Amino acid sequence: MRPSIDLSDLHFDFDEEETPLPPIEVRHVSTFEHGLDSVVSAICPTSDNVAWVACNSDAIVAQYQKDGRETKRIYTDFYVDDMKVAQSGNLLVALDMGTSTKYINTQSTEKIDFKSFYPFVTRGVYISKENDVYVSLRNETTAKVVKMTSCGEITRELQRDRGNVPLYSDPDKIAVNSHGDVIVLDWGTKCVISVDIYGRYRFKYNGRIKRKVHCEIFTPTDVVCDQYDNILICDCDNGTVHMLDRHGQFLRFLVSVENGVTCPCALALDEKGQLWLGEMNGQVHVIEYYHQ
Repeated sequence: MRPSIDLSDLHFDFDEEETPLPPIEVRHVSTFEHGLDSVVSAICPTSDNVAWVACNSDAIVAQYQKDGRETKRIYTDFYVDDMKVAQSGNLLVALDMGTSTKYINTQSTEKIDFKSFYPFVTRGVYISKENDVYVSLRNETTAKVVKMTSCGEITRELQRDRGNVPLYSDPDKIAVNSHGDVIVLDWGTKCVISVDIYGRYRFKYNGRIKRKVHCEIFTPTDVVCDQYDNILICDCDNGTVHMLDRHGQFLRFLVSVENGVTCPCALALDEKGQLWLGEMNGQVHVIEYYHQ
């Protein structure tokens, strides 16, 4: 693992003047250690105080309050690669190295099959405010993201751009903004790729911070969109969360080692816009940020 970027060493030299960005105040709310044995793969807040946490080598999902108290455990017979909270309060999960998605009833703990995608391996899942479901998929020859109704009927497949070039290599985590743009973390190319609501290619972000400065190694591990349509990206090797605008322009590092973050691997936003951030060292941070 490479050492984190020293933000003080990044200097930009431009011929033209840049418009200064409005300041953002970042405030640490809490940090706690989850009680599971492996790396956080997904965090799902259900309020501004409670979130479900899954790890990629534990057949468990656990519920934590932001003060670190564990309030519930649900044992599974599978590992979770990704999960999101449905409007019902149940958890939609993509099985690690599996070919199907399931719902976990958080009250009864029952596991309910949602949809099989065999022979495709499921990677990331997302549920929109309109209750559309997105799943990222790959097999040996094909990689794509499908959009479905809440009943599992596929309504759109995102696979190739207008030039018939594949969009993805190994699509993983998914985010959707208020305009319907679909932002996908592609693990194969270590990029974040955005298409519009119709599946038309918009941009690719590969860690280029500014025109003349970029991360030597960019390792995105999760992506979310906030209420301002900013795109937040975990960058594990550099110990940062990149903030982009809707069009893929780098704005700032939202959090970094200066905020006590070392190796972020999972992100989620709760109903109040607080950022829940899971780290490889077993810590979960809850962070508030405000546009001043």
